[in-house]
Amino acid sequence: GRAKKGEEVLDLIVFNPLPHTRTVIGRAAIPAASVEDATGKKAIVQQLPDGTAIFVADNIPATGYKTYSLVGGPRSVVAAAGNLENKFYRITVNPTTGALTSLFDKALGVELVETNAPHAFNEYLYEFRSHTSGLNFSSRWSHMEKADAVMVSRGPVADVLTVTGRAEGVRALKQTVILYHDLPRVDFGIWMDKAPFRGNFNEQHEAVFVALPLAIPNFTIRHELPGCVVEPYRQQVEGSATDHYAIRSFTDLSNDKYGVTVSPVEGSLVCYGASTTTPLAGHEYNFKRDRAYPATSRLYLYLLDNMFDCNIAADQQGPVNFQWSLRSHAGDWKTGGADRF
Repeated sequence: GRAKKGEEVLDLIVFNPLPHTRTVIGRAAIPAASVEDATGKKAIVQQLPDGTAIFVADNIPATGYKTYSLVGGPRSVVAAAGNLENKFYRITVNPTTGALTSLFDKALGVELVETNAPHAFNEYLYEFRSHTSGLNFSSRWSHMEKADAVMVSRGPVADVLTVTGRAEGVRALKQTVILYHDLPRVDFGIWMDKAPFRGNFNEQHEAVFVALPLAIPNFTIRHELPGCVVEPYRQQVEGSATDHYAIRSFTDLSNDKYGVTVSPVEGSLVCYGASTTTPLAGHEYNFKRDRAYPATSRLYLYLLDNMFDCNIAADQQGPVNFQWSLRSHAGDWKTGGADRF
């Protein structure tokens, strides 16, 4: 956050609200080449294509903060085509669509992307649904078939993949993937200029997802709810919904050897196994109640829809942004520290 501006010196405060020390990513509009904490230790600042900048803020004390002073002027970063790799991960990118074809954990020696999934990893999905009869409907699904640009910026803090293009349901679309040089995590973002809803709301609806088809055999799911961590399907009330789940800070899919933790910074609705939308507006009682465990470890982030007939606008046009982070780990969710990600 911005603390003060005086005599051309702009300070930043990075606050940690959690009860343990954390190393985090500071991200803001930072017109500097580096930042310096109160002890004189410097951290390099990297400018991003969206006008923000990042730096690694290490060892922020529990329920505490660090202040940083800005040093020097911002430095530009050159973009080019290519893949991403650090000492933790190797990421392969489809040069046509910008979707990820591989996310390989180098320490674990495992591929984390399901190669034969019906949707690509980090793929934008748009559903346009039409009511047919009774409680029946038909859906037309679309995605970005060809990006306008797929570029990688290689800077002092991270490699940043930026994908721009157009797709059904949006006027413009931009996706980012940030792979840090020295941190075992991957940050994702999607910016959309949502197009006006072009259907008849009484008979037609729309939804937006991002697909994350993970490859975790023999997996179990744990996600955070207010005040607890639960296993969906197996630890929920009989008759409650399994279409999608509103979670808090993380969901984790893992077996006894390894797993993946996903933290949706914005957008807390997730679907497991398939992209499952809301029942027809006015018939919300017809939600899915099946408690059978998903056959695959595919995860879908359920970002937008106008399928509810209460508190949800029929037309949601305009710019909107969502971010989420991913980290793989050895062992199950507790061993991997999913609750501390």
